[in-house]
Amino acid sequence: MNNDDNSPSITEAFQLFLDSLNESKKKTAKQEQIIQAAAKLFAEKGYEASSTADIAKQAGVAEVTLFRNFKSKSNLLYHILAPVFIELGSKKYVETIQEIFRSPEPNNAKETLTMAFQDRLEQVAQNQSIIKVLFREAYSQDEIKKAIVTNITSPAMESTKSFIKQKQEQGEFKDMDESVIANLFFYIIFGYIFYHQVLGEGLQPDHGDEPEKMIDIILEGIATNK
Repeated sequence: MNNDDNSPSITEAFQLFLDSLNESKKKTAKQEQIIQAAAKLFAEKGYEASSTADIAKQAGVAEVTLFRNFKSKSNLLYHILAPVFIELGSKKYVETIQEIFRSPEPNNAKETLTMAFQDRLEQVAQNQSIIKVLFREAYSQDEIKKAIVTNITSPAMESTKSFIKQKQEQGEFKDMDESVIANLFFYIIFGYIFYHQVLGEGLQPDHGDEPEKMIDIILEGIATNK
């Protein structure tokens, strides 16, 4: 059976995803079973290398059952990624990071940035297999890349820049381009996540004091004051 006969392209599937971002649809146990199997294969082999026959076998169902529940492989990808985008791009998620940056307690920049770092890591740790799919597919799928930027990174980046600007006005940070500082913060977070998710064995629930030490480096640098 052809994977995507008469099915929407990945572009169309993601447009459907973007249009339906805030819709929450209850899935059956069978659909969840297929979604979990597909997420596992997409994370291990990639979207293109995973056939619907492979997914059906992994899920323990007939391929025809897969197509009864999902119109196409791209539609299945949409159903895998949608919950993460809904959660990570939701108003609640964005407000969480905004509250961390705006809260007067703790008002220490190091503590605030460490809390923000830990919050992002906890969100990723709760969605590890799907985050791995995001990393894989964002490299080759412009629609996924656009969705990540629009719904996740851009809102968080704007909150970070506002926080940095506030600290500059309060005299805690040097008068530098806040976009460059915010980019550095995000490069460290995403680099940390990429290293553990793609090159390592995934993020652990307890990150120890490593995030705090990395924030120290951002704030203090590594050069001695000679």
